Amino acid sequence: ASTEIYYSSIDMNLNGGLGGVVSKNNIAVTGSFGWGLSACKHGNGRDWWVIALSDSGRVAHKILVTPDTVLNIGSQNLQVPAYVVWGGQATFSPDGNQFAFSHNKFLGTGQNPLDIRLFDFDRCTGNFLNKMYVALGDSTGGLGVSFSADSRFLYVCSVQKIYQFDTDASNVSSSKLTVAVNDTFLSAPPVFYTNFYLMYLAANGKIYITS
Repeated sequence: ASTEIYYSSIDMNLNGGLGGVVSKNNIAVTGSFGWGLSACKHGNGRDWWVIALSDSGRVAHKILVTPDTVLNIGSQNLQVPAYVVWGGQATFSPDGNQFAFSHNKFLGTGQNPLDIRLFDFDRCTGNFLNKMYVALGDSTGGLGVSFSADSRFLYVCSVQKIYQFDTDASNVSSSKLTVAVNDTFLSAPPVFYTNFYLMYLAANGKIYITS
């Protein structure tokens, strides 16, 4: 697991407007972190929240980025099961009001069924609220999580299937639809399977998935 989160400062007035680095390798937070970072705009429309999950997937570390400061706001225990190693993907909905992450549970004996955790997010306070467990029922493992462009639908992939959940439904788990099944295509036989892996919502409103 990573033990520091770094940031660099850039002055866009340098080099004739091309910008230049004025400081680098500044430590924003120290701890023991899992995979990746996720960010959304603050409720004030100016600042940004940057969230990093702990290596157990149980604690959310909060960084507030303002026009001139990077602040360690502290952490919040999300009250979810702690795993030996958290491996997954965390993401905000485009409107910033929801946060979801996958739990690909590594318990020392290989991969176990994928869990999904869904929260409401207060963009003003930075607090996670209304924890929800979303049952996936897929034992093949996986990582990818992404919201739709309108923030309503949550897409989750195991290595073999892609699922859709309606976050407006009274029972989100029961809204599950299977929207794609892997065709086991080998891009370079015999080793490179095109399994589903990480997901990313691009600016054009489409979700792209790595293998």
